[in-house]
Amino acid sequence: MTAESIAARFAELGHDIPTDAISKRIEELTTRFKVPVPEAEASVVSYFIRETGVDRAEYYKGSGANQTIKIGDIPTTEGKWINLRCKLIDVWDTAHESMQQVGLVGDETGKIKFTIWKSADVSSMEDDKAYLLENVVTNVWNDRVSISVNKSSKIIEIDDDIEVVSIDAECTGALVAIKPNSGLIKRCPTCKRVLKGGTCSEHGNVDGYYDLRVMGVLDDGKVAQDILLGKEVTEEVWGNTMDDAIKRAMDALDPSVVADDISRKLLGRYYTVTGSMADTMLIAKSCEAI
Repeated sequence: MTAESIAARFAELGHDIPTDAISKRIEELTTRFKVPVPEAEASVVSYFIRETGVDRAEYYKGSGANQTIKIGDIPTTEGKWINLRCKLIDVWDTAHESMQQVGLVGDETGKIKFTIWKSADVSSMEDDKAYLLENVVTNVWNDRVSISVNKSSKIIEIDDDIEVVSIDAECTGALVAIKPNSGLIKRCPTCKRVLKGGTCSEHGNVDGYYDLRVMGVLDDGKVAQDILLGKEVTEEVWGNTMDDAIKRAMDALDPSVVADDISRKLLGRYYTVTGSMADTMLIAKSCEAI
């Protein structure tokens, strides 16, 4: 969604709004108030809907919101409004306080990154459940498309049995970095979000469950590839189980000892990681030292 596409849609509905006026409001929200671009654009649309008296459903109906498509058919086009039937695959750490949930959804044709903004006023998705995402909008960055759930969107749990496609990929290189929030972590039992101080940003104080992972960077001398090793792969390459990790953390009264030991044993070594690509992340099915 851009200022030009917003202006064009209002023009279709009989309202001439200068593109400069739309751009100015978007710029003010993003620069002065640090609102992320997709949320700023949605807010500006809502503002002009109120100003013009346009019916909200009519505005989005004409912009393609009633079109239900597969992930593999989503065009690399900014501002495309779609419906999507999908399954939640993974939840990532949020990078901005205005984000409610970030992660991956998938279907039979592919996987795509999603962002649910707090202002959307919808419930987060839950692990391994299927959903109909109504009226979500595409965003494009570095030729990669993602989707945003905002004030105009709906999340509806469905009973569909969605088989998620697996996209094979492989990378060989040196493990040059292990990112924060690696090692022994705790997750919210409802939304899988990583807890901070025993608290989920959506569900408050919860009795979380342990997980083990490595978020790292594999460098082959030309490309630095982000990788994610889940519990089983981390146990295998580290040479210790999650129960070992829990015991070490409890003995030291500090869970960071696990990440420290993983870093000491893995950093600088060469690995071949195979798995599936999800956005820019290679999610490992195996990790072999070479």
